Amino acid sequence: MHGNAKGSILLYAKEHILRNLGPDGWASILAHLEPEDRTFFEGVPLTSSWYPVAHWNRLMRVALPMLGADASSSMRDLAGHIAQRDLNSVYKLVMKLGSPEFLLRRTGQIWSRYYDAGNLAPEEIAPKRWRLVLTAPTRFEEAPDAFTCGPGVTAWISNGLMLSGTHARVTEARCRFRTSQQCEYDVAW
Repeated sequence: MHGNAKGSILLYAKEHILRNLGPDGWASILAHLEPEDRTFFEGVPLTSSWYPVAHWNRLMRVALPMLGADASSSMRDLAGHIAQRDLNSVYKLVMKLGSPEFLLRRTGQIWSRYYDAGNLAPEEIAPKRWRLVLTAPTRFEEAPDAFTCGPGVTAWISNGLMLSGTHARVTEARCRFRTSQQCEYDVAW
């Protein structure tokens, strides 16, 4: 079984890399990818189409270390860029007028905009405190890897919440790649 990633995040990743490393940096990343991935990224992925998530995972393994000394920080920066670019103006307007709960209630729907494998379920624990639980495969070809699920998800949620004027603490409490069957995130403000 192979999972898929939406073309939009692949294009936003390329955009972020080009903005930070320029065309020469992008060319260097392409040179370090496997031939199949290089051919794929030299093409033009469509924002609304689905592509094998393995392309995303392999791009992250090559690009994140090249974007900075710390791959986790690089992923947080990339996820912030994706959140800012992908939450269209209508979402931004509603979120500015709404509450952080508006975004948190929709995290499952938003996850499925990016990946067709896994489920992100939100749960309100107390006022201004939520838990998000991500169940997804751990195989490289089936779902996003640990960098996406750890620093990527936490940074995306933090950046999304900032659009509602909320500065939240978002932490990964459990990881399905280490000691748990699922990833869990604590969100509090």
